[in-house]
Amino acid sequence: MATSKHLQPEFLITPEAIIESAKGLTSFYGPLETITGSSDDFWTELERFCVELLQYPQALEALSRIYANSILDFERGLFCGMFSVLVARRLGIKKARIRSLFYAALLQDVGSYMEDYGISDYFNIVRAKLGGKPSVSTSSQNRSHALVGSSLIEDVMSDDSLVAELVLHHHAKDDGTGYPTNVGENQLSIEQQILIVANEVSDLLAERGGFDDLYDCIAELKLSSVMYFREVNGAAYSLLAEAANSSHYHAQLSTSDAKALMQLEAMCSFSANALAYSSDLLEFEHYASVRQLRALIKKLDLLMRDTGFAQALDKKCGNSVAIYLQALPNFLERIMAKLKTVQKSLPQDAASKASDLNSELKSLISSLKPNKAFSLFS
Repeated sequence: MATSKHLQPEFLITPEAIIESAKGLTSFYGPLETITGSSDDFWTELERFCVELLQYPQALEALSRIYANSILDFERGLFCGMFSVLVARRLGIKKARIRSLFYAALLQDVGSYMEDYGISDYFNIVRAKLGGKPSVSTSSQNRSHALVGSSLIEDVMSDDSLVAELVLHHHAKDDGTGYPTNVGENQLSIEQQILIVANEVSDLLAERGGFDDLYDCIAELKLSSVMYFREVNGAAYSLLAEAANSSHYHAQLSTSDAKALMQLEAMCSFSANALAYSSDLLEFEHYASVRQLRALIKKLDLLMRDTGFAQALDKKCGNSVAIYLQALPNFLERIMAKLKTVQKSLPQDAASKASDLNSELKSLISSLKPNKAFSLFS
């Protein structure tokens, strides 16, 4: 369908072009070349998947539309597809479902390049009728393109319902705050979790500068493997850790024993205080923000109990958990944001305790983040 908003492809992308694009992408980046070379018959399997796409000409047309409008989104799909296949193979997923994962990753953003009048416009019209303002939030955009893309794929790949299901859920989150809303870890299949994790890694790479920084995601995956989607994040972590080891890559975990010990002590103190505060919040669980905060604190407590933090503290051996300390600021910032949210809903006494805990957390995050390089212009 022609639109004024998006470019229309002048040609239909071929299976050979998809494979050549994937191989070209990996050849530019050492980490990608290493992880794709670590699995037997990886390229043979991908070539077969691409050839089988010929039975879905409308899907190829949709993929061509992504390519015509955004090389970045096309390459994101390629990366998520390759990463998902590698993780799924490690987990022993059936080949038919691995194929669905690869297709879903390639096509996950097709909803962003459909007709001008899309699902987001529909939601804004309904919102306006109810007296609300149009939404341009990221969550609204995610909902729009996930719904549009899933609906298209449901029609053009009707014999493989898993692909549409995966596209619909690729922005879901373990705690139910993504899209679809209130769909959390217990409702997400192993395949859905794989594609979500692939997208989370892709987001980290976008923040850090690109595929050359793939090994820098190891710490986050190690931390996540303790907290949520444990099987999938664990497989993704082992994939990157093994590749990094074979490439003689060594992460800069920064820290002296003395500094790590100080960070550990601050972590243990905050975790204990947060756990006590979580118990105080039990009577306010009717607020969604309180439930979400308590879930985050529960994950933090799980980390403290399952990873040897306390033992490391007793043995004065901070570097044994340095990889977790490196990744913790991003997770702790989620707790900080949720603490600020719950303060608006709680009685004064409980809100005051949240403010005190937030002050402690701010200091902890500051201690965990590496010092910035000196600059005359900062």
